[in-house]
Amino acid sequence: LYRQYDYDKHEGVSSYTGFDFTFSKNYSHGWSMLAGYGISLAHPGVANPITPDQALYNDQTTLTTWNQSWKFNGIYALPYGIQWAGTFTAQSGDWYSRSAQVTNALGTTVTQTVDGHFGRYPWVPIWDNRLSKRFKLSEKGQSIEVTWDLFNTTNTNKVRSWRSTTSNASTYLQPNGTTPLRPGSLIAPRIWQ
Repeated sequence: LYRQYDYDKHEGVSSYTGFDFTFSKNYSHGWSMLAGYGISLAHPGVANPITPDQALYNDQTTLTTWNQSWKFNGIYALPYGIQWAGTFTAQSGDWYSRSAQVTNALGTTVTQTVDGHFGRYPWVPIWDNRLSKRFKLSEKGQSIEVTWDLFNTTNTNKVRSWRSTTSNASTYLQPNGTTPLRPGSLIAPRIWQ
């Protein structure tokens, strides 16, 4: 049975604060660079509880969260008209919660978040590179560019998700019921084109 509930104006309101700092060096003397740092704070909002279960565990969904990120991008002119470009990004991992399945007073099994900040995925650093060379085809400005890209140069394999974070599930922090502490997914491996 679906019911509509009215909330006060201040309920369920989220707020976010962020700061970005950037340093840039324009292209000259064969190189350029752009660097940035960002930090943000999230205050998730949640409506007042409408069930006894929500009254007990509601605070676990409103925990404040800090996130950070770094980004560097550079271009460098190599001999013979070859140009190198690289991008390095690193960002803090998301929090994951821990939940449990319990039977409520109505005899219904419900999943409740019991720890909103149970663990945090690791920082994710990614370094991408490109080599390129442009060949002039005509005096009218036509040219062709040959590029080679290498993504995830260091072949980082940070954890992106667990199969389950419900503590009484057979897949708790693992992709199946037999191998513990194995992640559900990782960062894509090194590739080139």
